[in-house]
Amino acid sequence: MKNQQHHQDCPFCQWVKEHPSYLIEKNNPSYLSLANISPDSEGHVLIITKEPRTNITELTKEEWANLLPLLKSTTNKITNTFYPQGFNIYSNAGAEGGARQAVFHFHLHVVPEREGNRGVGYLRKPWFIPSVEKYQEIEKALQVEQGIVKDNEKIIAKLVEREQASDYGHLVITSKEFNSHDLNQIDIKTWTQMGELLRESIERIEQGLNPSSLRTCIFLGKIGGLNQANNSQFQIHLIPRYKSQGHAAKEAIPIPPEVLEVAESLREAESEIVEKKRKVEQLESQVEIPPKIK
Repeated sequence: MKNQQHHQDCPFCQWVKEHPSYLIEKNNPSYLSLANISPDSEGHVLIITKEPRTNITELTKEEWANLLPLLKSTTNKITNTFYPQGFNIYSNAGAEGGARQAVFHFHLHVVPEREGNRGVGYLRKPWFIPSVEKYQEIEKALQVEQGIVKDNEKIIAKLVEREQASDYGHLVITSKEFNSHDLNQIDIKTWTQMGELLRESIERIEQGLNPSSLRTCIFLGKIGGLNQANNSQFQIHLIPRYKSQGHAAKEAIPIPPEVLEVAESLREAESEIVEKKRKVEQLESQVEIPPKIK
């Protein structure tokens, strides 16, 4: 997947150059955020790299670090504007299989979840549950010891239990100590170490299992299809996909008015945050600090 070719006429590269009307955030050093022109639900946002990275395997350490503040601000703005019950945040890598990419330029979907959405139940296919023998083969290929694929100071990458796996080699990357799934509570050190284990886990999966594509997911809040008891920690799911499925290129579609409305609403949310911060700073500058008593 690291050798996937970037599109010669990449539409996302055009967005980076032209800043279309559905642009939301452009000030992050590594990313733009935009209202998705073909949304899965109201408030669906797309985050794309400014540089032509093909997929998540090509992100630099700096780009991974810069993703965290944009994810926080994006989910906060969507929450304050559209009041979803949770988020399904995901990215695909690879041309084939169930997690195939449509555009070979890194993009992260931030999908608000609410009652009636399909949720992520589509990730859970009963026929993907491996046999005991197959699961043992996976453990051997990934060099798993007592369920652990790799760990570092703060983070652990584990093979998901056989009956709960969405596909062969489904891993979950989580904090050893942090028990909340609130994205706002994640610090940069935790995020950085999660990124390190994510990169190492992807390399191990590619070498040991040779999947056709990969899906990277973060689930926040109440998501249809997930066991909420297993959603109490902040986790990154890494799900290999193997089944080859043909697909046709998407046709160009007109931008729906509701997409422009979503972008405008989230830009206004950003402006309100900036204005509140400016007023606080202005008030703080007007406060006279009494002299110290000697």
